[in-house]
Amino acid sequence: MQESQNTESFIKKPTFWLTILVFAAFNILAYNSSFTLWDEDESAYAGIALTMSKTGDYLNQDFLFSEIHKKPPLHFWLMVTTYKLFGINEWSVRFWSSIGTLGSLLLLCFYLPKRIPKEVGFLAAAILSSNFLVIALGKVGVIDGLLLFFELAALLALWKIIQDESKKHAIVFWAAISLGILLKGPPIALLTGLVCLIILVAHPNRSRIWRLMPWFGLPIALTPLCIWGYFSWQQDGGELVRQLIDWYILQRIGLGSSDEVQQTWSQPFGFHLAILMIACMPWWGFLGTTIKQSILSIKKKSPNAIFFIAWLIAAWLFYEFFSSKLPAYTIAAHPALAIAISYSVFKWYKRESDDDILVTVGTILKALFAFFFATSFILTGSLAAEEAGMSAAVTASMPYWIMAFAGAVAVFADKRGATIWIYSLLGPVLIALLLLAVVNPIIQPSRELPKEIADTIATEYPDKSIVLGLAGPTALPSIPFYLKKNGMENIIRESNKNTLIELYEAKTNTILVLDEKHFSALQASSVLDSLALTKIDTISGVSLDRLQRNNMYIIDPRR
Repeated sequence: MQESQNTESFIKKPTFWLTILVFAAFNILAYNSSFTLWDEDESAYAGIALTMSKTGDYLNQDFLFSEIHKKPPLHFWLMVTTYKLFGINEWSVRFWSSIGTLGSLLLLCFYLPKRIPKEVGFLAAAILSSNFLVIALGKVGVIDGLLLFFELAALLALWKIIQDESKKHAIVFWAAISLGILLKGPPIALLTGLVCLIILVAHPNRSRIWRLMPWFGLPIALTPLCIWGYFSWQQDGGELVRQLIDWYILQRIGLGSSDEVQQTWSQPFGFHLAILMIACMPWWGFLGTTIKQSILSIKKKSPNAIFFIAWLIAAWLFYEFFSSKLPAYTIAAHPALAIAISYSVFKWYKRESDDDILVTVGTILKALFAFFFATSFILTGSLAAEEAGMSAAVTASMPYWIMAFAGAVAVFADKRGATIWIYSLLGPVLIALLLLAVVNPIIQPSRELPKEIADTIATEYPDKSIVLGLAGPTALPSIPFYLKKNGMENIIRESNKNTLIELYEAKTNTILVLDEKHFSALQASSVLDSLALTKIDTISGVSLDRLQRNNMYIIDPRR
């Protein structure tokens, strides 16, 4: 009994959650100013915001190679503000994603319903800070990090309303939905709408949902989007609005003008569940007891259990039935899983559940899985032809060796307080090690291609026009972004082979930036002899999102 009291007071100590938040802040913010922008989404969003910042036109979303990345405007508007505050750089691009992710952790710490023990919130924040996907989205300037904050705020406000707390939380609910819709459109409306529908059907406190006053709150929440849509329609005759409806709604359900989305992002049923499990890997030791406690709560028809079933159906299961799948689609399910695990951990530490065997078995399985991954890296590296391959494999295996070792220590820990420290710090420490030992020294140097192209042109050809002969997987928005960041504005896109040959033969004050395909076409043409005398800069790099190496050629026809 004494241990239970010590454990409870231990979890309540500020040092616990402050340590977690400090680690999370480091992992979310570290190197954000030095990592080259990721293609395509992050660099496309950065480019669209750059266009708005330079033109002062906050409705125009034009940027090279970014046609399919247009969105409702809030993310771009926020990015423009950070451009003005911090300059045009990677830090500014990623600022709001980082703030959204850190805000989600704070919501778990301080905005759960009053009847939920504070310890559960702190533990849930610790679990979410160990989530590889959530932290990754907080380090990339995409929409999902901030969207998670709005979705979590809306769901926690709804939970408070269902728990019979103040009606004032309805303001938070509708404000979060309004901003979430202006950020990404339908996802937050689908999430909260489906949760509310399930509550109306199955929750014992279903009548409390009317405290949200949807007949009043919903029109107000939609007003900012409608105002933006009106002015956008007036400017371009509805082209952007129609494009967003077709690409982000109709094509996702197979009713759009093409099946490109379905073909590109198609994944089997269970894909999102696999992502959920992988993302919470540091806490696998408690999955067994979490499943057991969840089943017992469902059998008892616990109101909280019903709420979480609604949450997971809307945030996870709903998306499994769509063939178009990306990991970020179900980002709102990750806090629900974190809270469910934290409940089980809290009960286990207070000895309200006798699940020692389940926790021990789960921890051993996690340690074995980490050991398997670590040895797989080593074996793969041993097959590499170059010594650098083995060095990289050994470095990449380090976090998994630590996970395996920490799992073994947790199994034999005598005190439950020691075990919670091991589990709570394991994920953040692993993420920090991945940043320090793998991503920054190994992966980042190979991703400098866009910056090298922009720096080379800025240094050697500062006064020339630029023609980008890029198409398909080499049409990277990061290239025009870094060119414009370096002050080069006269940039056009041209992928027609004959036009590129004509531009080369014209010997104008123009630089050609060509990918392998277009450079080969130029070599195969009648200009081959003169091409041999032309100055050509060859730059190589890796596009990790495309999983391929690219060779780019900078050609000055006049030299």
